[in-house]
Amino acid sequence: MIDITLPLLRLSLFGFNSLPLPVGLRMVELVVGAYFLLAPKGDRVSLRNLRLVFPEDSNAELKARLKDAHRSLARFIFDSARFHTLDEAWVKAHVEAPFEEAYHVIKKRNPSKGILIVGGHLGSIEIQALSAPFIGRRLSFVARNLKNKGIDLWWKNNRQRFGNQFIDRKGAVSKILANLRAGIDVAILIDQNVRREHALFVDWFGKPAATTFAFGRAAVETEAPVVLSAITYLGNEKYRLNERECDLSAIYSDQSLSPQEKALEVTKRVSIEYQKMILDQPSEWFWLHRRWKTTPEGVPEDFY
Repeated sequence: MIDITLPLLRLSLFGFNSLPLPVGLRMVELVVGAYFLLAPKGDRVSLRNLRLVFPEDSNAELKARLKDAHRSLARFIFDSARFHTLDEAWVKAHVEAPFEEAYHVIKKRNPSKGILIVGGHLGSIEIQALSAPFIGRRLSFVARNLKNKGIDLWWKNNRQRFGNQFIDRKGAVSKILANLRAGIDVAILIDQNVRREHALFVDWFGKPAATTFAFGRAAVETEAPVVLSAITYLGNEKYRLNERECDLSAIYSDQSLSPQEKALEVTKRVSIEYQKMILDQPSEWFWLHRRWKTTPEGVPEDFY
């Protein structure tokens, strides 16, 4: 039987992207609103997370934050649906990259190593990745495979069409290490819950959270420079890459720490800095994600 899922998706996206931008975005906002009305569990997860991070907020303030998060989620979906139609000219006209010069200074300072770019679900991350080749930083990134093979291949090809490189999650650590040692920049998301066997537990807004061990291991084994990166929507179809270097040299050079201890310390340090970025633009974080689902050994998994 012929799988027509991909042709239907492409036809739907063509129709969607033929609409005027305000109309398309409004449609996505309505769909997102309808989804949470029909599936309120998502809002319960988001509110649970928001209450943890903003304990001083009233219920009305938390619900206002939730509405802002819905709008940001709609923007993320809208941008993801159209990113395959965007190109260098669009990026140059719509995306600010104030850290660009500093980024290239870091590259010159570390000619034999790639940069570890730490990101998360903060803003329109497909636009963030799309922009990289046009500011001189083709990168490799770890991402999930989609279940439908046809859609998965099409999506990967679109993500890689300007020089970025997809890294399969299976065997990702060895590929990350190889790329960094070859001078290829690698982007890793650190704000997702992971299974306990793949986790380092670090403080995330006051509560231990299962965080990928891949970042800490890659950082310590290569002593790569680290840059934190997020993207902010500025309005009027404009975006800005928010980035900063995170100096881990003191941890790298600390002879009193084992490699495992160093991996934990760099993960703690970077997590703290990334949380500051979330607080700078809280409406754009992916509050729907069950960040604290996995718990340390012996701790009940009952947060949600």
